[in-house]
Amino acid sequence: MKLVMNLRTTINNRIQVEFAASGINKRKVIQRIVYEELVNMLSPVDVQPFKPVKGKSNVIMFVGLQVAVWFWPYG
Repeated sequence: MKLVMNLRTTINNRIQVEFAASGINKRKVIQRIVYEELVNMLSPVDVQPFKPVKGKSNVIMFVGLQVAVWFWPYG
């Protein structure tokens, strides 16, 4: 819960700062800010990336979203 509140306040603060400039596409700015903050949350700067060790069992889990599209027949 604390992480979500921190993310929300950070995004709101960045949006307020960047909306001060006029003539920008607000939708794209919000999308970019949310993306950047999620990347910052999931890959902190102070943590070294995982490096597989040769000759040792290394388990990596890939997680993603799958979108199903359903087409309804007419008639």
